[in-house]
Amino acid sequence: MGEDRRSDIIQGGDAVRIVRKTLGLVDERLVNHGERVGYMLYQMLRDSERYSEKEALEIFNLGVFHDIGAYKTDEIDKMVKFEADNVWEHSIYGYLFLKYLSPLKEQAEAILFHHLNYDRYDKVESDFKDIALMIKLTDRVDISMQSHGGAFDLAEITDGAGSRFAPEHVELFLKTNAKFQIIESLNSGAYEQEIEEIQKKLVLSPADIDLYLQMLAYSIDFRSEYTVTHTVTTVGISVEIARLLNYSAEDKQRIYYGALLHDVGKIAIPLEILEYPGKLSPQAMKIMKTHVQISEDILRGAVADDVCEIAIRHHEKLDGLGYHRGLSAAELTEGQRIVAVADVLSALRQRRSYKEAFPKEKIIEVLKEQSEKGKLCPAICDLVIGHYDVVMANADSSCEAFLSVYDNLMLEYERIYNLVSKL
Repeated sequence: MGEDRRSDIIQGGDAVRIVRKTLGLVDERLVNHGERVGYMLYQMLRDSERYSEKEALEIFNLGVFHDIGAYKTDEIDKMVKFEADNVWEHSIYGYLFLKYLSPLKEQAEAILFHHLNYDRYDKVESDFKDIALMIKLTDRVDISMQSHGGAFDLAEITDGAGSRFAPEHVELFLKTNAKFQIIESLNSGAYEQEIEEIQKKLVLSPADIDLYLQMLAYSIDFRSEYTVTHTVTTVGISVEIARLLNYSAEDKQRIYYGALLHDVGKIAIPLEILEYPGKLSPQAMKIMKTHVQISEDILRGAVADDVCEIAIRHHEKLDGLGYHRGLSAAELTEGQRIVAVADVLSALRQRRSYKEAFPKEKIIEVLKEQSEKGKLCPAICDLVIGHYDVVMANADSSCEAFLSVYDNLMLEYERIYNLVSKL
């Protein structure tokens, strides 16, 4: 794409921060738990002198997202009370999500085994036992603290040394707690400022920033199978339209990110609305429409303003009757119009439980109608209609890689579950 200007769009620390913020909209308890686990891990790693600062920062993020699989399995209520009977489901989903859809793929295997007891590890071959067992220990410390109003009996881990927990990790935690007052910091809330300082140390490559933002966008799809292709299809169509308009590499990149992030707010919309098999009631539609304001709350100040506006204006209409601001044609840029058309086109082509994908002829008819009624940009619609087969072929090609990953993820889940559930 020529010169990489992603740093103008979003900084590395902001990329991780908005992922945390977005997941917190589903259930703040789980994100807070992840941050507390990440904080404890980082302090232990600092004190162990066995890991570099770069590795410690990566493992901090691994701790933050260690329970991301729970967003798929609806186990959150049980997990935050440490009552989950089957810890494998969210562990496997979390492992696969981080392996395929995040920059943490190298260490993701630790997430697979982070609930396995120390005395069962003789049955496991993994290069990440050490990290997995540290996550297990810190996970247990925080769950226990949360369950007892901040109180923590150190005997809970010392009594489990050699059975549930690695003895060396128990010893390291006790040493680190004495040195950095971990328990006190967690109870006082001082750890939150320390997390901000840790985050500032994180230096991400442009490719890693891209992966974190993909992780954010696809976390919505990860919850809802019906929306699994929508984001990636909208991105593919948007970028293809920008190519036909001879956009520069930098401008195409801005369109790409605007399209990628356009539905992040849907993570806060109830699944029964996202997956409703038919036309939504007025009340449900009112709730659905809030996803745009939620997206703005997530993105504003974290990504470049123009990228934020591209993302949040995809439901605005040229006649001023769209949402969430009711903007009219004079206020909508070409880039914003591109993603608005791509979003509609993606929805029309998508198969849902209550409808088949629309054929080409019907899609063109809808685009013409929306254009003539002053809803969608006539120039963009005409461009898409005139190059329909090329636009869709290239967009579909760009989608195939992700769809293949998603399909493989689901197949691998079944294979892994059959293996690890016997441990």
